[in-house]
Amino acid sequence: MSPREVVVEFLSAIERKDAAALDALLSPTVRRYEWPNLLSPRGSSQDRAGMLAGLAAGARLLAEERYEPLSLLVDGERVAAELQWRAVLAVPALGLPAGGALKGRFAVFFRLHEGRIEEVHNYDCFEPFGT
Repeated sequence: MSPREVVVEFLSAIERKDAAALDALLSPTVRRYEWPNLLSPRGSSQDRAGMLAGLAAGARLLAEERYEPLSLLVDGERVAAELQWRAVLAVPALGLPAGGALKGRFAVFFRLHEGRIEEVHNYDCFEPFGT
């Protein structure tokens, strides 16, 4: 798969909550960095196990989630993505009932190595909850 295809499949695996597909796309030494945002004021960092645990947590929290790529720029093994994100809560959270909508625009930067994701940097901007 090309770097672009790997990133598109990564987003699709998250939407489907497909841990096996996500795991196959990740390098054994992958790191994900989430920079400070509304849901994670201090930011965070995860390794491969943390990313897979986050997928499972997302499956419990969200009834659905969609990533719409607005742009994907590829430079060798680096991909910059601008994404529109939409999700629906499966359970009450963030002051919203189950079924509440979440929206955001994300800039995500990927670095691949030998066809697998080695590094992810998320810069997430969320819309006010409930809009």
